[in-house]
Amino acid sequence: MISNQTIIAYENGKITCTSLYYHFSVTRISKSDYLYLRSLALDDCNKQVITISFCREGEILQLGRYVGIMPLPSGFILEILPKCFRESDSDEQARYVLCNMLSFANLIPMKSFKDLTQDKMKLPIHHSIIRIFLSVLTKLILKGLSSSYTIKDEERAVMRGKLLVQKQIRKPIPLPTYFWTKASEYSENRPENRIIRRCLDIVFPLARAYDHSIFSQIYSCFENIMPSIDVEADFRSWSHDRLVSHYTDIEPWCRLIISGTGIPISGKNILPALLYQMDRLFESYVGACIRKNLPEGFELISQSTKWSLLTKNSSRINTLRPDFVIRKKGKDYCVLDAKWKIQEQDEVADSGDLLQLYAYGRYYLQGSGKMALLYPKTDIFSSVSDCLNYTVDQNLSLQHIPIDLDKNPEELKCFLLKAISN
Repeated sequence: MISNQTIIAYENGKITCTSLYYHFSVTRISKSDYLYLRSLALDDCNKQVITISFCREGEILQLGRYVGIMPLPSGFILEILPKCFRESDSDEQARYVLCNMLSFANLIPMKSFKDLTQDKMKLPIHHSIIRIFLSVLTKLILKGLSSSYTIKDEERAVMRGKLLVQKQIRKPIPLPTYFWTKASEYSENRPENRIIRRCLDIVFPLARAYDHSIFSQIYSCFENIMPSIDVEADFRSWSHDRLVSHYTDIEPWCRLIISGTGIPISGKNILPALLYQMDRLFESYVGACIRKNLPEGFELISQSTKWSLLTKNSSRINTLRPDFVIRKKGKDYCVLDAKWKIQEQDEVADSGDLLQLYAYGRYYLQGSGKMALLYPKTDIFSSVSDCLNYTVDQNLSLQHIPIDLDKNPEELKCFLLKAISN
């Protein structure tokens, strides 16, 4: 499906450039775009994002468990949406759910998400991201870019600052015309501006649908600023004092754009993409929902490492790391694991998941308590399953709980109250 220069695909879907495939999960693109994606798939480092597979009709590209947007050489944007709503063909609902999960993961400001009405979800997701990012950035520029002093070592034609004697005496020229000095320079080359410049370079291929003159004007303000090389260090150095308070609104959008590029895509001539790993995104969303519904006095522990399955010479081996543990004053009350899978209503979880939860229950709950596997709520899985009790430990129960992706999951709230009261 192609609209507004956007090609819509779904997570775990297939991509081809021929007309031999007629299944709804197959997305057709041009030959040049296909060859570009195929070059990515040939690199083993990109196998989590896209791979090459074969079927009866021939070669086909298989998307991984990532959602977001990927620019293509032809100028089209490949928009990859969550798979939960693929069968109902509701692109708007899938976009809304994706934005909702990003906001719960603190990647999109909640205020901006509320402004994204259902009507705006009819447009590809990058339209909303780029529009708001450039709008916030324009307001920042009108207030003025902040500058700061930075210490820089370089060869200068004049004596400025402190002479670096060791570097200077290594020069073979007897009468030097340049001097190695260390001096402070007052410039706009500060961490916040370097990150914004990096973000502008990333969104450039995605901003083709917007007024080029406006984007050029914004970009010209950061033209003399080098893009960030060490993003994590620059984010740690991001100042929050009152002198740069006008940078507050742009920071979450920079984090959204930068985090979307933190994917294992490598190779030559790669266009910058914004992709998000759905397993991690769903886990972040579920964690935010649990915190919202957790009674006072209880704490949520993510990826607890309290217990391990084995020990060797006093060293712990095979750490038992559940997604979520509900704890109060050192006592564990409940264990929950988030699974980004399409679950059938009466289907029991895979044996591997059941054994994994049993190990969590034996160690964290001492063989007695409530556990849950959390799946996305869909048309085919919309209500809480019956309790499953383990044969050996009858007091250890497990339930499958649907998580509503566009509003507060009431089923999760009821389960937490029951688990804690017991």
